[in-house]
Amino acid sequence: MSSGPSRRSTPRGARSSRKGGSSAGNASRSRPRNNAGASTLPVVAPVVTFEQAVEGLEGALVLANRDGAPWGDVTPKLPERGSLAVAIGPEGGFTDAEVARATEAGARIASLGPHTLRTETAAVVAVALARA
Repeated sequence: MSSGPSRRSTPRGARSSRKGGSSAGNASRSRPRNNAGASTLPVVAPVVTFEQAVEGLEGALVLANRDGAPWGDVTPKLPERGSLAVAIGPEGGFTDAEVARATEAGARIASLGPHTLRTETAAVVAVALARA
């Protein structure tokens, strides 16, 4: 494990904006308004460094990490309204220093399940869980 922040790029997470919310809003946790499905589409932010993601935080941040608490235990502690960013890390996971830095910034650490997921699969799982 690294003793300092990593210089690698980290996707900022799946985000969406919803009507009446911030234009920089993130994945909506509200229920769809009709039978056709979700009322908003998630937005995938550009790749940024880990520090940029933590410093530029707007709303709640969940760090998807295999050692985190189960998703269902973390999300009830998040604000009901506003934006949500989910940070998906590299294949080896976030370093202890990155987890500590994110926690200091107010992030919640959550697991996406018992299996190791590819980055592109983890993003889809995170959006599905955020919308559930």
